[in-house]
Amino acid sequence: MPNQENDFYKELDKDRAHQSCCTCQTLTILLIAIFVVLAAISLYFYWQISKSGIMGKIPINFNSNINNIKDNTVINSNGEVTLKINDYELNQLLSSGINFQSVIIREPRAEITTEELIIYGKMIKPLNTNITAFLEPKIKEGRLAFTLKKIQGNNYNLPTFVASSLEPNINKLLDQKMADVYKKYSFTNIILVKGQLSLVGHEK
Repeated sequence: MPNQENDFYKELDKDRAHQSCCTCQTLTILLIAIFVVLAAISLYFYWQISKSGIMGKIPINFNSNINNIKDNTVINSNGEVTLKINDYELNQLLSSGINFQSVIIREPRAEITTEELIIYGKMIKPLNTNITAFLEPKIKEGRLAFTLKKIQGNNYNLPTFVASSLEPNINKLLDQKMADVYKKYSFTNIILVKGQLSLVGHEK
């Protein structure tokens, strides 16, 4: 009888140990599954944020920063004026978007290279597409202006009517944003380096 009782308790202990082991395994599997799901969710949101271009954006208020551009002016002993504008400052000029009757571009972003200005953005009008515009800077009547070389939508060249609506409106926007600069200075030349353009001229 005592042996049977001992055997009974041994079997009971085995069952409890087995149940405890199963419980630990189940808990471990559950924790791993939760970790995998959370990691997948984190990666998904990271991908969405990166794709939308939210990461790295800094809120910009152009009106409060126009003096930053004017403060970049250097006047040498010959009276020659050099005004330097970098990528960040040019993006300040475009921060409110390009909004005109014939063309609307949301979230434009500018990049200065050694040869041209590249503008990326979401065109709403006259077509609905992501665009990349390649522009050549020049001086026109003492002011910075751009000639549109090519415009692409999702890597395809866009028709002429899109180009003809974009170029004058970009120049119009820059004229509006830099009106205070042009009241004081007139420019005759442009120097391009990666990430920066320099306007060279004189005081009025």
